[in-house]
Amino acid sequence: MRYVRSRILRPFFETEISGVKDYRVDREIVKLAGVHFRKRRPLFRFDNSEKSILLHPDWIPYLRQHHAIVEGWALWHWADYMQRRNPGIPAVARKLLPPEKRESLRKQREFWNDVINETNIHCIYSGKKLGHGYDLDHFLPWKFVAHDQLWNLIPVDSRANSSKSDDIPSEIYIDSLAETQRAALSVAQGSLSNQKWKNAVEPYISDMYVTPEDVLDREKLKTAYHRTLRPLMSIAEQQGFQPGWTYK
Repeated sequence: MRYVRSRILRPFFETEISGVKDYRVDREIVKLAGVHFRKRRPLFRFDNSEKSILLHPDWIPYLRQHHAIVEGWALWHWADYMQRRNPGIPAVARKLLPPEKRESLRKQREFWNDVINETNIHCIYSGKKLGHGYDLDHFLPWKFVAHDQLWNLIPVDSRANSSKSDDIPSEIYIDSLAETQRAALSVAQGSLSNQKWKNAVEPYISDMYVTPEDVLDREKLKTAYHRTLRPLMSIAEQQGFQPGWTYK
């Protein structure tokens, strides 16, 4: 409301405002939009109160026909602007425009069901042995990461998941998270086809900067989890997420 509403009209009046002091540009554009509204045909002009805009009639059919393109252009530049000014915040675009409906975790749950069928998995928070009646927890809250990548998903006891809610877990759980993930990936490597195995480990490789061999190495995977999660936990705390949650 302070600058954009006038500066978006600047290209229509570059000649007139050339050399004008910056603090006077907005006032000058408002005036020019009114004076040259019919002949220069700017996108809009302001009403007398300057609280409303009046679209030029010649622009209305264009905006109606190309609304999706114009909206996409505006949203792209908004997201780019926000990401450049918030470089440490993950998934800025998904936070600005969150999906109307959360995606299904069916495939991720199938992955963990197969693992639980083959080996013992315990809740990293409560220590309880898990069957198929588990909750699938986003270790870092979905509201923060805005994704459902397998490396951040872990089967847990439903009571622990309910207690945790959108809090950030204590760092004491990172080793258990990494070890449970390593055990699961070891099972998956033996049961999945080569292509499905590559698809399963790709998020670990791209997001955690590990090799396919590293995900099966206990110490290397723990190191990767600590290296990846600790900075994100700090950023999440700065954004208002409650840190240091433990299950009691």
